[in-house]
Amino acid sequence: MADPVNLIVRVATLVIGGAMLALAFSDDVRIVGGPGLGLTELILLVVGGLNVAAAFVGGGFLAGWLVCQVSVVATLAVAEFALRLTVAPRYLSPFQLDDRYLYDLVPGARREYRHMPVNGGTQLYSVNSFGFRGAEFDAARSAKPRVVIYGDSFIQAEYTALENTLAVQLAERLTSSLNAEVEVINAGVAGYGPDQVLRRVEDELEWLQPDLLIVAVFTGNDFGDLVRNKLYRLSFDGQLIENEFRFSDEIQLNASLETSEPVLRKVGRQAKAGIQAMLQGDQPAPPSPLQRTEERLEQHVREYKEFVISGDNVVYDLRTDPYSADIALQPDSDSAQYKIRLMKVVVAAIQGQAEESGVPLLLIGIPHPMDVLGGKHASGEVDTGKYPAYEPTRLTGTLQDIAARLSIDHINLYPHFAAVDDPAALYLLGGDDHWNDVGQSLAADVVARYIEDRGYLKSD
Repeated sequence: MADPVNLIVRVATLVIGGAMLALAFSDDVRIVGGPGLGLTELILLVVGGLNVAAAFVGGGFLAGWLVCQVSVVATLAVAEFALRLTVAPRYLSPFQLDDRYLYDLVPGARREYRHMPVNGGTQLYSVNSFGFRGAEFDAARSAKPRVVIYGDSFIQAEYTALENTLAVQLAERLTSSLNAEVEVINAGVAGYGPDQVLRRVEDELEWLQPDLLIVAVFTGNDFGDLVRNKLYRLSFDGQLIENEFRFSDEIQLNASLETSEPVLRKVGRQAKAGIQAMLQGDQPAPPSPLQRTEERLEQHVREYKEFVISGDNVVYDLRTDPYSADIALQPDSDSAQYKIRLMKVVVAAIQGQAEESGVPLLLIGIPHPMDVLGGKHASGEVDTGKYPAYEPTRLTGTLQDIAARLSIDHINLYPHFAAVDDPAALYLLGGDDHWNDVGQSLAADVVARYIEDRGYLKSD
């Protein structure tokens, strides 16, 4: 081997070794998973050290050693590319952090929702360029009536096929009744509370220009979002004021991983977790439905004290939405009363935005399956002896009362769901508190009839 070539090989080997050692000590979460000595760091340390040593020792094997490493890197790059083409929707998050809404959907994303085994299978879904689930639409208004429906996972419905979502079924029913195409835009985002909806309405109502604004509130957990999200507070005289929040370090770290961590590493981490679960054998029994309800009540009280009493403005949790146990079980508690007052002023602010834009507002109250089933569901159960104040209609009734006080048109879905022969058949199984395709169909029927009876939409 000629001397110039040998020098190039030595330098290349030294650079690669130095880079590996730097990565091993960097604690870069995208590569090594954070602080501490793990398997990835150990491999980088060993191989990086061998490279540095080999660069100084030299020898005829050096060129082959370098080619071997380049081949490994190239193989990993090809594997990453192949995974992004095939399984990326399963491993990439559909959400991105947002300084105004906390988070929103990634425009143009294709993602996969994985059901609990009892509900079976997966659901592939797409987000359009505007950040809404569903097909692309023309931002410019046409002659056809336009409805925009905001809400949380019940509206986005990432767990079901697009044609079965409330938005699409509502569009079909209204189109049929009006004998003219009606456009229903699905503006739902899983985990959203009415406070996030308010900010979206403030920013989007002007350019969307709908003929009808629908805001769906899942009374089962949306009251708690208002405190957990920390977007707004109540002033001393009960007015709505914007709150200056910041994300916890953990949320920022996870967001960085979601956007920048290689899919290959995500696959590896999941495989490692699966192997560890198998090696550990029997896992502790999950909490009973009664225990879950107690834990949720404790969480609500803790969150109220953290935000309202202690003034903590750090957002620690973006996606956990527990049942509104404080309002349902202890309606006179400080936590419950604060959330009810906060819900009223948030809904009033949404109403104000609608009135300013000249758009009629329709509020929909979605019940929790535990309430529809009389306080007993796989996701939770109420000890009525311990909590005699519990009433299955309280959560939806509280929202209905707010709507009545504000003179907002409102649909309470509770009586419609509770009246069917088998209300449990409207929901997914295994403790998943979302409605299934049958539940969405029933909701679409109820909402479509209400819109038709009120004459909200007129065909040209």
